[in-house]
Formats: sequence, structure tokens, C-alpha cells
Amino acid sequence: MKHKSKDSPLPKDYRHEEARRKNNPPAGIASTYEVREREIHNYSYDLHLDVAAWFLDTDYDGMTFHICQAFFPGDSKAWQKLQRALKAQIDPEAFEQMRSTKSFPFKAGDHKRIAVKVIDFRGNEVIRVIGLNSVRYGGFK
Repeated sequence: MKHKSKDSPLPKDYRHEEARRKNNPPAGIASTYEVREREIHNYSYDLHLDVAAWFLDTDYDGMTFHICQAFFPGDSKAWQKLQRALKAQIDPEAFEQMRSTKSFPFKAGDHKRIAVKVIDFRGNEVIRVIGLNSVRYGGFK
């Protein structure tokens, strides 16, 4: 193959007139065009929205989240959905206790820490780990 010199002309646009694809752009240097402004997306969070579910691990080992207590405060029909999903009968009165934002009493485990996982209606989840040595009755130190 012969090497082209610097003085050789730029390649020309070569097209097959019988080509089936009619939407092929012409070959060559890309055209300069105006760059569109980026769209700005605003996301908001409403602190007053109830969470879909929250779970409590009463003896969190730092690696595995084990659900010891489960609560569904945001959806009054969650027990019906859970009943269908589990294909089991759930006592509505017992489930009503699980709609709380406060856990049932529990004994501290060997690891002396708990983990709380909260899931919102969009499926976002967050986990908070709390050492039980730093908690006193009625709140945090």
C-alpha cells in the first residue's frame, strides 16, 4: 500500500446510489452544532410521607441483617398484600400492632447493637446501626 503524502486531498464522500438505507449521513468531518443546555431535574423529599416498611435487627453482627421485627406503618392494606404474598392467613388485629412506628420490647443481644432498615414507597432503603451502649431510655444521649 502506498503511503499518502501531506499534500494529498481529503477523502471525498463516496455514496452508493443504489443503497437501501437512505438515512446514512454523509461521510466526512462531523458538523458543528449547538450543544443543548442540560435539563435540570429537581428531586424533592417529603418528611411527612409514611414509610412503606421498617425492620429491626435486635442483635446486628455488622454483616448480616436479620429481621427480628417487621412493621408496615404506611399502608393500611399491607397485611392483605402480605397475606396474598405468603399465601397464609394473618390475624388483622395482630397485624394492626405491626403498623406502629415503635418496636416491641426486646432484650439486647450479644453484639450490643441494633440495625433499623427503613424502606419508602419508591423502594429506597436506608440502614441505621445503633450501639445499645449509647442509648438510654427515651432517646439517644
